Amino acid sequence: MIGFYLIKRTFGKSLFLHPFLKKKWTIDWDPDKHIVTEISSKISQEEKDEYLFELYIGIDRGVNSWIQELKYIPRFINSAAAFLVVYFFMSFVIRDPIPVIDELLIASAAAFGIFLWTAARNKKSNIAMKKRIELKNQADQAAFKIEESFLETEELLLELDEMSTVTLADKVCGDEGGLKYVEKSEKTANIAEYILILLNRNEKHKKIIRRLPTINTDREKTSMSAQLLNLAGKRKIDLPLLALYRSLIMDKKTSETAFGNTFDKEMIEQKPTEN
Repeated sequence: MIGFYLIKRTFGKSLFLHPFLKKKWTIDWDPDKHIVTEISSKISQEEKDEYLFELYIGIDRGVNSWIQELKYIPRFINSAAAFLVVYFFMSFVIRDPIPVIDELLIASAAAFGIFLWTAARNKKSNIAMKKRIELKNQADQAAFKIEESFLETEELLLELDEMSTVTLADKVCGDEGGLKYVEKSEKTANIAEYILILLNRNEKHKKIIRRLPTINTDREKTSMSAQLLNLAGKRKIDLPLLALYRSLIMDKKTSETAFGNTFDKEMIEQKPTEN
């Protein structure tokens, strides 16, 4: 995954889509590559700063996760050593009326403390700082390229944002004529995968995406539509973004089968490395 995209959103936060959304992709990114972010039209300095800030957040998360995995064994050994030292110290040096229990609790707390302290120290290690600086330097030099084809996606998202929640809930479930079809390409597949990462940060989104391909009967559609309406009304889900994702992956002929269902199942069943 190498694409960088900024999709403007009139209602709500714009979509900042990039490989740094996923920790593994962050570490796999070649720091020698030039970052080019595709946009639909000219953007303000404020939007550029927001995008850069999002890149920084993704880089920090990715590097922190990577360094913790890299240093996991030393962290574990240090914690185990701290546990043993404290346990034997409490057992043989300090006598108490309730043996074992106190020693175990205090030793466990010491091991946990060392584990957290080592984790914080790893984030500031030279290797982590070097990786973080390399990636952020690339982000600082990012260029922006106008790609007018994104206007279609932005207009669709605006249409979904402006649509009544009742109608949108029905369309997501396949009623009211269903959602608008979007011509498929490698780029739309990339965008859909990025949006899926954002959606999967919300457990309710994950459950909905997993369930939608299995809905067939009118009764199931009515029940699901009511659930979406309720969750959207309570602002527990981003229904327009969920609808956009469905539009990007659904099949042209069947709207909810073939490509859409297969794409959903393959992507949802993947175990996230992040997030």
